[in-house]
Amino acid sequence: MKGNLKLNTTYPVSAKKVRLSIIIGDGNLGTTVVMLEEDILGIGTITDLELGKGSTLKGKALRTKTVVTDFNDKTQDLSVTYNMEGGEHPFSFTLNATTESVGASENFYAEIQFV
Repeated sequence: MKGNLKLNTTYPVSAKKVRLSIIIGDGNLGTTVVMLEEDILGIGTITDLELGKGSTLKGKALRTKTVVTDFNDKTQDLSVTYNMEGGEHPFSFTLNATTESVGASENFYAEIQFV
């Protein structure tokens, strides 16, 4: 494996509801678990998942684990894109990796502190 598999950042919230989408790219397969503190908010495909209002999220940590399997036999590139909206500004960040072989899996992690 080569690449950046961990995201650790902050996200400034507002009074709006915060939503998260996680996109698995490069024609590959994967699944995600999303946790706020110790509570599981979502498992599987994460699209427009409502995390809560900014006032209830501030000071808490969001953690995700996404397992991506290299399904695309034309490339060994893997990517996971995190899109968040509802805070002070939209957020988008992509983690990338390269596997050694088709069929290999990699774990991608994100920890986002709400401030």
